Amino acid sequence: MIRIMLIASILLTTAGDLNAQLALRQKNKYDAGNHKHGYWVTYSRTNPTQKTFKGWYKNGAETRRCQYYLNGKKCMKLRYVNDSLIKIVRYNSCGKPEYKGTALWLVNKDEMRYCWNGEFTFYGENRKMIRKAMYIKGEEIDPLEE
Repeated sequence: MIRIMLIASILLTTAGDLNAQLALRQKNKYDAGNHKHGYWVTYSRTNPTQKTFKGWYKNGAETRRCQYYLNGKKCMKLRYVNDSLIKIVRYNSCGKPEYKGTALWLVNKDEMRYCWNGEFTFYGENRKMIRKAMYIKGEEIDPLEE
């Protein structure tokens, strides 16, 4: 009985890995409307071995998790919570966090932009927190005014 459960577990794990591998093999695709869709990886034009982006698109818009690279090193990680809220981590040239927080994606007839919204934490050397700040739609709020 244990042997059957072990074999079943291996088969299910392998099937899950296979599905993930198949999804990643089908990268850099477009949907019927010619928009980026699915998993994408892009590389530098000047150095084709260096990644500049990896992440997910849905109908031409970033979604799920995305990472940007500069000179082959991760410089920003985004996690899309929903259509208007993004969790951000920005990294310095040594790969250590500079800041993290949340941003809003604002879309209306006059503008289309991201802005910081909520608590942001800023880091110094050795990932030591140096300060926290609160933002509302891109404006830093004085803690005494709250």
